[in-house]
Amino acid sequence: MGALIAARDEDGRLSEAELVSSAFLLLFAGYQTTSDFLGNAVVALLTNPDQLALLRREPERLPDAVEELLRFDGSVPVSSFRFATEDLEIGGVAIPQGSIVTVVLSSASHDPELVDDPDRLDLTRKDVAHMAFGHGIHYCLGTALARMEATTALRRVLVRLPDLRLDVPVEELQWLPAASAFRGLLALPLRFTAETAG
Repeated sequence: MGALIAARDEDGRLSEAELVSSAFLLLFAGYQTTSDFLGNAVVALLTNPDQLALLRREPERLPDAVEELLRFDGSVPVSSFRFATEDLEIGGVAIPQGSIVTVVLSSASHDPELVDDPDRLDLTRKDVAHMAFGHGIHYCLGTALARMEATTALRRVLVRLPDLRLDVPVEELQWLPAASAFRGLLALPLRFTAETAG
């Protein structure tokens, strides 16, 4: 934030509106995406007890498990809007110049041509391909931090909450509205007995 403020105040490279929009971007990209992903990951693990048991037995799998969990249920289901700069056709669909276009990242991460049995959580997958962080020039700048936060948080959950379980049936979980730019829970009711060691 200090660098952004300096870019506005000292260098004049940012307007006030650009500074405010960048601050909002950092807040949502740096906080909400991670917190939503962690909730999604916990639900995925609790509803796939065989995979949770595997991760508890083999915690060294955690970095690769984070990649599979990102693929399986990432927190950013669609890209931000793009605008077609020319008439084009993709997959037999005409897209006129000026049309708003978005990429459904979650669909790409569940493409059966790229991933075997894509709707199954499999923490043993090798070389997991996903679009959770976007692609190309729109690739997320915070991927290293996001991966570190997810790995650290999930490791602590596995160690500190050995009897973690949902406090409501999975069908009763309430998700953010479909119109939201994020995929996450409104609340995650859990029951556990915290371990004091570790």
